[in-house]
Amino acid sequence: LELVLFLEIDEYIPGITSGQGAQIVIHEQGTYPFPAEGISISAGDQTVIGIKQMKINRLGDPYNECTQPEDTIASKYSYTRNLCQKKCLLLKIIQTCKCYYQEYQSLNSILNVSSTTKSCKTVEQNKCRANVTAKFNDEENSCNCYNPCSESVYEQSISYRQWPNKAMAKYLIGQVCQNKTALCSLLWNKSMEEL
Repeated sequence: LELVLFLEIDEYIPGITSGQGAQIVIHEQGTYPFPAEGISISAGDQTVIGIKQMKINRLGDPYNECTQPEDTIASKYSYTRNLCQKKCLLLKIIQTCKCYYQEYQSLNSILNVSSTTKSCKTVEQNKCRANVTAKFNDEENSCNCYNPCSESVYEQSISYRQWPNKAMAKYLIGQVCQNKTALCSLLWNKSMEEL
C-alpha cells in the first residue's frame, strides 16, 4: 500500500496546530483506534512502515485471566484491553465528576452518555477529571480489564527520508496544477524547503 498525502500546510492555523503532518494508527480490523498511540508522520518526509502481524492466543482459566469476545459489553468495536480501560475510566469520570471527557467523544457515544450530561469544561470539572484519571492510573486493573484470549498485534518498523526530490516535486506540482489552478502559482514560487 502506498499513500501520497497532500497536507495543504498553507491551510494550517498558526498557534493551534503543534506540527505539520498526519497521525497513523495501525490496529486490528474492528478495534477502536487510539490516534494518540499512533505514529506521527511529518510533512516533507517519506515514511516507510514495515508491519509484521502476530496472532496471539491465550489460555484462559485455570491458566490465565483473559477475556472472550462474548464476555464483553455489546459495542460496534471488538474488545481490546485498552478499550475496556478507557471505557472504565470514562464511566468513572462521568459518575464522579458528572461530566464527560470530550477528548474521547466517539467513546462517549458507545457508553450511551445521557444527553443531560455535559462535557467537562469548568476548572473544577477538569480538576475532578484529572484527579479521577490520576487515581485510575495508580490502581492495578480495578476494572477487571484483561487481555483478550485471541488478538492480532502489529510489530512495526519505521524509517524516514526527505521527500520529494526536485524532479518529483515538479511532477507533483504539475499534477496539482491540473486540478487546482489557484494553488498552482503559489506552489511554483516556493522553495524545496517550503514545500
